[in-house]
Amino acid sequence: MKVRISKSIAMCLTLVLLGAGFRPVPAYASTKAEKAREAYIRILKSKSRLQKMSLWNIGETWSDVEYAIIDLNKDGVPELLIRSDDGHYEMLAAYVNGKVKCIGGVPEGTTAGSGRITVYPDRKIVCFTTYHNWRYQSYYEFDGKRLEEKCGVWKLNKHRSYNIKGKNVSEKKFAAYKKKLLKGSEELKVKFEKNKSETKSKKAYYSGVGYLWAELSGRKDSISKISYKEKKVTVKGSLIKASSFGKKGSRLKAKSRTFKIAEQCKYYYTTGEGRKSLSRKKFFKKVNDNYSFTGLAIYINSSGKVYRMEVDYSL
Repeated sequence: MKVRISKSIAMCLTLVLLGAGFRPVPAYASTKAEKAREAYIRILKSKSRLQKMSLWNIGETWSDVEYAIIDLNKDGVPELLIRSDDGHYEMLAAYVNGKVKCIGGVPEGTTAGSGRITVYPDRKIVCFTTYHNWRYQSYYEFDGKRLEEKCGVWKLNKHRSYNIKGKNVSEKKFAAYKKKLLKGSEELKVKFEKNKSETKSKKAYYSGVGYLWAELSGRKDSISKISYKEKKVTVKGSLIKASSFGKKGSRLKAKSRTFKIAEQCKYYYTTGEGRKSLSRKKFFKKVNDNYSFTGLAIYINSSGKVYRMEVDYSL
C-alpha cells in the first residue's frame, strides 16, 4: 500500500520545521566537509605546504604545531586552527574553492609578541588578539571564505583607542556595539591536538653551567667542554634534561653527549647588557673562551636535532 502526502501537508511540515529553528544542511556539505578534513590533514603532514601557508617561520618545529578542526560558522564545513608549539602564534585556515587558504592570524607579518584566536560560532565571530608591549583586539565576522572587521580596541598602558568598522568611537559606543555583536553567544573552548605527523617525538630541553661557575656556585650540572664538528655538537659533563623549557627536569650522569644540528639552528649570547644573535662560529668561540657561563640551553626538536642554543654570562 502506497502512502501519499499532499503538497499542502508537506508545505505545512516544512514551515513548522523552519519555525522551530531547523535549517537544512546543503546535500554537498557533508562531502565538502570530508574533502576539507582530508585537505587539512595533508597540509599538516607536509612541512613545505604548511610553511607556504603559514604566517610565521615554522622552521624545524613544524611537527610540533597544534591544530583543531572545527566548524566556526556552522555551515557544515569545518575550518582549521593552527597554533605554534610555543603558543605564541595562531592562524585560521579554511577550505575555499577546493584549496586550503590562510584566512588570517596573529600576530600577522611580525615575529614580535604573541597572539590568540577566540571564536563565537553562534554569531560567526572570530576575534584576533595580539599581545606585545601593547595589545590589539579585533572582532571579525566570518562567512566561510573571508573575514569582515566589525570592531576593535588598541591598548597601550592607560591609553585606549576604539573603532567600529574602521571609524574611531567612544568607549561607550564600542562596548554597546560589542555587546550586541556577541549577544547570545559564548566563546568556544577550543581543544588543540598535537600534530602527529611523526610517530614519536624526540623533543627535549637540556641545560647546564660552565665548570668554572659550577666550582663557585656548587652546581652539579657542570659542563667541561663543548665542541662542534660536521653539523654536530658534543657536550661533555652533566646536564639537566626536561621535556621542554620551563618543565621540571632530572640531572643526567656526567659523560659526552653528541647532538645533530638542524639547518636553521639559532645561536644566542646573553650578558648583563642584553641578548644578541651570533653566527655558529662566533657562538662556539665565545663559549670555549670562557667556561664561567651561568647557563647553557640546548633546544631539541621532534626530529632529535638542535634548533636553538643559548649561553648566558649574566649573574
